[in-house]
Amino acid sequence: MAVVLKKNILLKIFLIYNLTFIIQHSSLAQPTNRILFIFDDSYSMYAPWNSNIKIEVAKKVMGKFLDSLKNIPNLELALRCYGHTTLFKERNCKDTKLEVPFANTKTNSTLIKQRIQKLEPLGTTPIAFSLGECTADFTPCSNCRNIVILITDGIEECGGNPCEVSIALQKKEFFFVPL
Repeated sequence: MAVVLKKNILLKIFLIYNLTFIIQHSSLAQPTNRILFIFDDSYSMYAPWNSNIKIEVAKKVMGKFLDSLKNIPNLELALRCYGHTTLFKERNCKDTKLEVPFANTKTNSTLIKQRIQKLEPLGTTPIAFSLGECTADFTPCSNCRNIVILITDGIEECGGNPCEVSIALQKKEFFFVPL
């Protein structure tokens, strides 16, 4: 009986040790998901949509979405905007900027919400250029899943081809989600 009891205890210790080891290593094996939001703040976002204007609807939906992400582990967020620094009449086809660099979701969900609330639509729509610039926003990471979410109302206004840039990003293992 004592031998069986010792074997059961040893088996339980072995199982607990292995389970702890598996849990610790599985959390290390979990990829960090990094979501870069590319937010359209071009002049066309002043257009009406239903009973509001597009920019207000986009800000509201984005805020709710960010709130839903706050407690997700292994998640980092960043924000790139375009069409927000130069007046439309000047047609600046390089008007894009990383406004909030990557950090954990608890920190950045609040920072991103604060930043988008201050945005006022001004410029043109350089979608392809903004997508191309976003690759530099992602630092090298061996265990990361890179996701780009494009929030836009319009079409490319600067002669670029967003579809070609998207395909190039996907070949570099970026996940691309246009909204």
